[in-house]
Amino acid sequence: MTSHARARARDLRDRIAREAARLLAEGEAASVQQAKLKAALRLGVAEARSLPSHEDVELALSEYQRLFMPEVQGVRLGRLRETALRAMRLLTDYEPRAFGPAVTAVLTEDAAVCLLLYCDAPEEIRLRLEEVGIPHRVSERRWRSGGREETHDWAPLISFMAGEVPVELTVLPERARRHPPPVGADGRPLLRMDLAAMEKAIAADAAALNDAR
Repeated sequence: MTSHARARARDLRDRIAREAARLLAEGEAASVQQAKLKAALRLGVAEARSLPSHEDVELALSEYQRLFMPEVQGVRLGRLRETALRAMRLLTDYEPRAFGPAVTAVLTEDAAVCLLLYCDAPEEIRLRLEEVGIPHRVSERRWRSGGREETHDWAPLISFMAGEVPVELTVLPERARRHPPPVGADGRPLLRMDLAAMEKAIAADAAALNDAR
């Protein structure tokens, strides 16, 4: 491929990423993958190799929200992080780690608080939720772990609503704390925050808001 062809391919991926970001921001797509496919269709692109990565779309979404929806993004992120903090404090015995939108600040209409918990007996977490009167449901989620040999497994997923915010608790065995970090959809180590980091992020958000006034 010539340098000119590579530049054209890169430009096309960027255009798809920007359109996918717009679709996500405006609620016209429910997932990054769906947004990429819809964006490619609208731009007349049929080749899968022309699609941008998940990370490229998430970066484009963050930029779109920063430029066109700063107040909305700030409110959503604040609500998400405050909800994450309350859930982490409630479940502090299980060394919660936040990941997903509350950490990356890449927000969609139905963004959920996502927490990793380490516990060999998931029913303990269910009992804790029942003690404080939180209705919840249990399912499973496909999980990827990093390291030399990437592994795939199923993990218990406990879900509930905190007001209007969905909360998803992925429960990993305690031994997983000593393993390489979990892997995200893009194949990279998952960005995570512990309780102290979440508190600092919320304080930084508040300081930035005060500076902007």
